[in-house]
Amino acid sequence: MWKHVIPIEEGKFSYDVPLFYGKGLHKLEILVPDKERENYYQTATTLLIDNESDRTMSPIEYSKTYEERGVTLEYPQYGGEKSDGTFSVKGKIDPKAEFGTETTHIYITTKKGEDEALDVIPVEDFAFDDSFFLRFGPGMYEVTLSVPEIKEENSDYFRFYGFAKFEIESTGEDKRDLLPSRGVQSDAQPIADLARELTEGKSSDREKAKAVYDYVAKTISYDVEKLETDDFNWDDSALKTLDSKTGVCQDYSYLAIALLRASNMEARFVEGTAFSGFWPQRHAWVEVKVNGSWLTMDPTWGAGYIKDDKFVAAFNEKYFDPNKEEFEKTHNRTGVSY
Repeated sequence: MWKHVIPIEEGKFSYDVPLFYGKGLHKLEILVPDKERENYYQTATTLLIDNESDRTMSPIEYSKTYEERGVTLEYPQYGGEKSDGTFSVKGKIDPKAEFGTETTHIYITTKKGEDEALDVIPVEDFAFDDSFFLRFGPGMYEVTLSVPEIKEENSDYFRFYGFAKFEIESTGEDKRDLLPSRGVQSDAQPIADLARELTEGKSSDREKAKAVYDYVAKTISYDVEKLETDDFNWDDSALKTLDSKTGVCQDYSYLAIALLRASNMEARFVEGTAFSGFWPQRHAWVEVKVNGSWLTMDPTWGAGYIKDDKFVAAFNEKYFDPNKEEFEKTHNRTGVSY
């Protein structure tokens, strides 16, 4: 049995109801809130619909958050659709709902087996309409749409709450390390132009990777204040870093990966910890595929160091394709993030 809440606007409602269960008679019951009892409903009308199509569809699972945060998902209206590697979502946020005016974006989690990616779509004028990649190759994906936690204080992590879950079947190729991703706008024109400029005349992938490492490590200054105040934002990205010329490890990595992917080189965002004082801290760096093998680079550590709470620019090549044993003395790799 499928249930769904439909908002009423100016005394009217409209919704295309999917007939999930294929050919045959479907019973549709429309309920309205009970005036006397809170959270109770009364039957307004019942419709019997004879479906002549054999097609079956998967219902979307909605959570309480969907209604509490004033979300209306306009597309998709059912799960189980097929895709060639990209998929779009469309909807709106009720500005009168809790945190409606503060909801500036939604998160999209795509999961295929053990592989998982997180994308973000902006909300503009209380509406969202954008697409995302199904980056892990052909097969069935579980997709969860979420709204962000609205909080007063800065932090270096983001919490979000799912409001809808559905499945998509993709026939697209596995291009997980080549496609644009959250924070990595490798398809943006400024990124593409810079990548072309940096790699011009470079004949090998190693030379291209070194050119990207040199540029990011020499050009971006470390943002000590951002680290100390946890001033992380959902729209931190390669483009933002390229414009500001400053950032922390994630921003160095975003920009390097974007430039590498724009150069048609597979690159990935590595999560882990790094030891540069008394305690290991969360850290991010880059792996890029060169001649069939993954090459490590850490442009953040290659850019300089922090002394007396200030960044000191001091470019070095030590963290481009570093000695594995030496690198692991200071860096602990925990996984790859998409």
